[in-house]
Amino acid sequence: MSLRHRSGIVLMSVMAALGLVAGAGTASASSGSGFTACYAPQCDTKDYTTGDIVWYNRTATVTGKVYTSDAPDYTQAVFEAYAGSTKVGVPQTRTVSRYAVYKEFSFVAGDPDLVGGIDRIKVTLCVYVPAGKRCGTPYQAWRP
Repeated sequence: MSLRHRSGIVLMSVMAALGLVAGAGTASASSGSGFTACYAPQCDTKDYTTGDIVWYNRTATVTGKVYTSDAPDYTQAVFEAYAGSTKVGVPQTRTVSRYAVYKEFSFVAGDPDLVGGIDRIKVTLCVYVPAGKRCGTPYQAWRP
């Protein structure tokens, strides 16, 4: 066996071990889903969350920012993962305090052991003011 052939086999073995070869049993990502959720119906306030969701076979990676104004005590984005109509796991929340302007986030949603995985993430933006909690209309992000 030539050195060139052996190095090719070694390279393919390393790539397979890293999950870079098709059919190596890795989770493949599908295109991202951009999202924006806010407190006001027109998203014309400073209180909103925006980002991207990259879908995998059973989970999704959610990245983005939560923005706040100086009006609420704090602003919170709530992310809920679903498989059909069944909620999967506990909701993820990302909170930013008054005057902080924004907070970045990145996390994995879903359960890697759930057959079929998640197919939807509901994103809700809530503001907390002295009069209580106020939430906007949830944004539904669906797996392509």
